[in-house]
Amino acid sequence: MCETRRSESCDSEKKYDLVPPEGGWGYAICIGLSVIFIAGTAHQPVFGFIYNDFLDDLGVGTGAVTVVYGVFQVTLAIAGFSANIALKKLSLRQVGLIGAFIYTLASFLAIFVVSTTQLIITNGFLQGLGMGLLIPVAYTSFNSYFTRKKVLYLSLCKASIGFITMLYPLFMKMTITEYGFRGTLAILCAISAHSILGALVMHPVQWHMVKQTKSCEQIVLIPPTPAIGNDKGFDFTKNVNESEDSRSVGNLYIKRDLEDPHKGSGLLFYPKINQLKEIKHSSCFDTCRWQD
Repeated sequence: MCETRRSESCDSEKKYDLVPPEGGWGYAICIGLSVIFIAGTAHQPVFGFIYNDFLDDLGVGTGAVTVVYGVFQVTLAIAGFSANIALKKLSLRQVGLIGAFIYTLASFLAIFVVSTTQLIITNGFLQGLGMGLLIPVAYTSFNSYFTRKKVLYLSLCKASIGFITMLYPLFMKMTITEYGFRGTLAILCAISAHSILGALVMHPVQWHMVKQTKSCEQIVLIPPTPAIGNDKGFDFTKNVNESEDSRSVGNLYIKRDLEDPHKGSGLLFYPKINQLKEIKHSSCFDTCRWQD
């Protein structure tokens, strides 16, 4: 009867915890993260190859590539701070969409560049600003969807990004041969537009939380066991100091001192212990003294 009531009360107290899905829409988040990085950073290693002929026509050489890439990296770092400010007023997906639109706009304007200054503004400043807003959003969304399998799926995302980046030189060589410089930039703009799709899938994790049953925890009180096992049981109402079977340090000391008062004591600071314990039988402890 008691067990039945206890189980019924346990069932009535069951609660549910909302936890990250560890999958589900999290797989779409992984794809979106990979798409954002492929669309935004995969062409960076072949930037000099794409703009080589264009920079030679301008007479500036490939030294401008270092300037453009440096501006991109600096703006990328600074935009990360602005993303934290924007996230206080906007949602993750809204900030990600703003960054994706800025990056796509920069890629579109890069098709019509005719000078080094325009190249620095489009490929350096604007693209760095867009990716600076996208990257914090992508990582934050990913971290909110995974807890136990975070390392596994992040490794898979990085592996896919690295594989596509490895194929980019061959792809750029083919597009330049077939479509020329401006045509290649138009293709890159179309690829950059996929970052908008990557930002769109960054749903708030609250939309996809799953319920996890919280088990009813019962606390079982286990009474203390006597120091010496016997068949008499243990009387909890009996004073510990009056128990014959108690083997505390104080009782052992008293017993030995009473049996052989001439034997030296090994407990140097025992009187202080008596004061802390406030033992009632002070007369019994009067025998404790320093001996040579």
